[in-house]
Amino acid sequence: MDKKSAIIILSQNGIPVNHRNVVFSNVNATVPVWWLEPNNDKLKSGLYMVLNHNTRNILYVFSLPAGSFANPEEKFYQRNDKNCSHLEIKIDNELFVDKKSKTDFSSFLIKKIMY
Repeated sequence: MDKKSAIIILSQNGIPVNHRNVVFSNVNATVPVWWLEPNNDKLKSGLYMVLNHNTRNILYVFSLPAGSFANPEEKFYQRNDKNCSHLEIKIDNELFVDKKSKTDFSSFLIKKIMY
């Protein structure tokens, strides 16, 4: 699935998303993680994080409100060539924890959408 298709499904389920306020990931092809690189400014101002579990046909939707991560540069591993955080979330029985920072995103989960 691509981000555009996920946005259509989310919109059909009443979630107010667009390509600017969503960061999306499929399961990585070589390592069992979702790999995301959200822009730090968007992390500060709020965004939706969408993880596609393509073997279970589930979209996990997280709402990260403004202020949830006021200083992502200090919280998460940073890409030196971009203004973004590098997240790797293990696919582990619906525990949504970033491998490096150990940040648990479970409390931000707002919806699971079967497709």
